[in-house]
Amino acid sequence: MSLPGISFEIVRSSGPVLGIRADRIAMLALTERGPEETPTLVHSQNEFTELFGSQVNGMLGPLAASAYFENGGAELVVVRFTPSKPSEAVPDGGFALSAAGSLGAVGATDPALVLNVTALGRGAFANRISVEPG
Repeated sequence: MSLPGISFEIVRSSGPVLGIRADRIAMLALTERGPEETPTLVHSQNEFTELFGSQVNGMLGPLAASAYFENGGAELVVVRFTPSKPSEAVPDGGFALSAAGSLGAVGATDPALVLNVTALGRGAFANRISVEPG
């Protein structure tokens, strides 16, 4: 078939390249928590939220994962990116490295009255903490 200035050619190919997966995608994302710089396979939005947290202002990773699963995606490989300096941090979030400390009750002599406080992750979103008795 030919039109003025346009031509079409039908080319037969051998089909898809075998051995290359096309049913899984990967993303590098800022997330609230989760394994850092480690590819992690996730099968659902609930699993993503459990491992990497929910939406935080300035982060598009959770939003992208939600859209992927809502559109029928089944396997998502997520690699968590953590800013290495404050200028790369998420807006409004400040910046924190992994942090930990202890709080003792005033005037207490019993070591059981000490609380160990630990940030749950690095980055601007490390404002969630774990508190456990000493």
